[in-house]
Amino acid sequence: MGNDVLPDIDEFYFNIIGSGWTDTTISNVTFTIQMPDSFDEENLGMSYGAYGSENYEDLYYYIEDNTIYGELDPSVTLGPRECVTVRLELPEGYFLKTDTTPWFAYIAIVLGIISVLIAFFMWWFIGRDDPVVETIEYHAPEGMNCLELAFAYKGRATNQDVIPLLIELARQGYLSISCGNKKGTDFSITLMRSSYEGTKENERLFFDGLKKIATGPVIHKSDLKDRFYKTPEAILKTINTPENKTKLFHSNSLNKGWILWVLAVVVFGFAYFLPGYQYSYDWLEVGFGLMSIGVFGVSIYMLCASTGQKISLLIGAFPLLLSIGLSYLFVWIPVTYADRFYRLACIVSYITCAILVFFSAFLTKRTPYGTEILGRIRGFKRFLETAEKERLEMLVKENPDYFYEILPYTYVLNVSDKWVKNFKSIACEPPSWYTNDNDSYFDIIAFQHIMNSTIASASNSMTSSPESASSSGGGFSGGGSGGGGGGSW
Repeated sequence: MGNDVLPDIDEFYFNIIGSGWTDTTISNVTFTIQMPDSFDEENLGMSYGAYGSENYEDLYYYIEDNTIYGELDPSVTLGPRECVTVRLELPEGYFLKTDTTPWFAYIAIVLGIISVLIAFFMWWFIGRDDPVVETIEYHAPEGMNCLELAFAYKGRATNQDVIPLLIELARQGYLSISCGNKKGTDFSITLMRSSYEGTKENERLFFDGLKKIATGPVIHKSDLKDRFYKTPEAILKTINTPENKTKLFHSNSLNKGWILWVLAVVVFGFAYFLPGYQYSYDWLEVGFGLMSIGVFGVSIYMLCASTGQKISLLIGAFPLLLSIGLSYLFVWIPVTYADRFYRLACIVSYITCAILVFFSAFLTKRTPYGTEILGRIRGFKRFLETAEKERLEMLVKENPDYFYEILPYTYVLNVSDKWVKNFKSIACEPPSWYTNDNDSYFDIIAFQHIMNSTIASASNSMTSSPESASSSGGGFSGGGSGGGGGGSW
């Protein structure tokens, strides 16, 4: 029997035939209900039919002493998922509930506390990074292109980190970019050389990928869609390798987060499974409840790993809201019918999950090299955001191509807008690899707006792939507990 959640009355609300019979019909339904004590017949109601139905015609019953004898007219056949439900309102205290010890709830609470301690000690002894010392850097670390810098900074490169190689190769003279409108959403790429002559494998793959889809020297935006996507995938496989990761992180700190995820699921399982199943006796609803903790954990992880990126924050916030809705429908409502300790256990399990997932996002410990390179990249990023005009003028004087040399890095570090604002009063010559037929004169701010649109448009085109890859009433039918279900015999 579930928890008594009605303060003024008791209630017998039961599915004699449940909605779980999915591929069969049922007829000749008779039933007998033996009540433990007398009751008011006027508070007895019944219904049958699909879930939510209040139909009671053709349902007959009579009462002898404290026993209810009922029958559904033999001419009526219940279809798949159709129910027979009885509801009887009773005076408060009619049922005397025997207290049971909510052992699963106790286990969940204790295990949650232990799991948090395990997570903390794992972080302290395995994942705690050494202090990062930022150094002032005017250039990216020597030998690193924008993709390699993104990998060293975040520990993992994505499709968005591959696309700025387009600017890198253009700056090196391998191609040129032409914008066909003022917004930069329509563009073309002209191959300026027949082969890649550098030493970077990721740049070679990018250039060869363009050559592979080219039918002439000029590649239009439409040529990239659903054809170039395999190139970024191949490039990421060459950089997101275990060998590269062990240069940045201690090997004993990699791939340990799953331990905390398993603990989070176990804690939630003890807190939720028993009241969840006893509430509905429906494995599908229990599955949605278990799914809610998974969605909740993923959203917390994405928010922790977002490193301040707005798009990542938005992507993380959406599943968080979704998990809250799922949790209310499939977790909180069922546990309100159970012992109060299950409610406490579920709250503890969600707090535990958030803490464990938070620690799992920070379990990787950087090597001395990884720590040193992170400090240099952070210093480089800080300079890009706060560079003084006098320093930039000096750097441009030393290297007129300085703005364009740094430009690819600003995209992977998400500081491109701040970077261009630092140059709004500094004269820069237009790059030789860029043309825009709509501009009669060159303006660095306008150029940056167009390049932002071009990079965004290129990202969409280059990573797109084909889709193929009165009285108390009788309640409503199915509203009670029990009833079960199955298939045809």
